[in-house]
This record gives sequence, C-alpha cells and structure tokens, in this order.
Amino acid sequence: MRAGLLKDRITLLRPVATETDYSVNEPVYEPVCTVWANVRHKSGTLGVSSDMLVNVPRVIFTIRNHVRLDYGMMIEFKAVRYVIIDIDDTTDRDFLIVTTEAKV
Repeated sequence: MRAGLLKDRITLLRPVATETDYSVNEPVYEPVCTVWANVRHKSGTLGVSSDMLVNVPRVIFTIRNHVRLDYGMMIEFKAVRYVIIDIDDTTDRDFLIVTTEAKV
C-alpha cells in the first residue's frame, strides 16, 4: 500500500482506570496519538437493543505498523468511537489492518 492512500486522520484512545464517587473503577479513554489511516466502510451487524433493531457499522482501518495497538484500545474517527475487534499484521508489510465496530 502506498503511503499516499493514508489520507484520513484517526485518534487512538487508551483506557485509563478512574475511580468514581462510589469507588467503582470506570475506564476513561484518553488520546494516545493521532495517525494517518486508510478507512474502508464494510457492512455492519444487526443487534437488538431495547426491543429495537440496531445497525452497528463495521469499519476497517489500515495504519502504519510503528504504533503500539492493543485490543482494549478504541479508535476515534469523525467524532465516532470504534471498538477494536481484530488486528491483522500479516497481510501487508509494515501495515496493520484493524477491524472495528462502532460503539453503540
């Protein structure tokens, strides 16, 4: 993949445990870095929430391999947060292909 195809900016978010007033540890996501990415929208999945059908879009991000990326992290793109489902580093050299779903 040519570097010119990485034309969108995304923000990688890392969870940080914080304690609330009720002594509950809730993860708060803080930005780690902003990187260039190639964004491909794929079909989503249907889920049921409160007796309603909800469409959860699936998006594939391709980023350079110089970033440390873990499964607990999230990706933010155009004010939408995406949960990481799969990280594939075997197909393209020096690139990570990250499959995500939008957080509902």
